[in-house]
Amino acid sequence: MIAATLMAVFAGSWLPYSLIMLSGAADGLKVLGVFNLALL
Repeated sequence: MIAATLMAVFAGSWLPYSLIMLSGAADGLKVLGVFNLALL
């Protein structure tokens, strides 16, 4: 059950990555850095 939850979180993390990268936000890399820290 834990493995399925971790895989779902990992799979769900692709959506924010793609939205931030496609939006072309000026601070997109900083936002992704904070997002990665939150996932740890």
